[in-house]
Amino acid sequence: MRHNSPKKRPPALLVALACSLPPIVAGCAASHTPAIAIGAPLPVAPTTFGAPVAVPEPARREDARGYAARALGALGQANARLRYDASFYDDVRRAFGAGR
Repeated sequence: MRHNSPKKRPPALLVALACSLPPIVAGCAASHTPAIAIGAPLPVAPTTFGAPVAVPEPARREDARGYAARALGALGQANARLRYDASFYDDVRRAFGAGR
């Protein structure tokens, strides 16, 4: 038994998309990427750059003053690294003209 239904045509938007796809793809294939200007190489970061400082653990039966002195020493070392890292980064920014 045959149905007498009309044939469905593809929507106009689908036809327009199918017709416009080859020129788009051809345009992408023909375009070229511009050459990227490479500047001076970045300096190597210091070995301690961003390295964590170990937090001292209190020793069993350790005097609190001894532990406090070790903790202050580690904190001082961590702060010194942060200051050095910041100055290194500032120097790099100045060398590449970004520090203005």
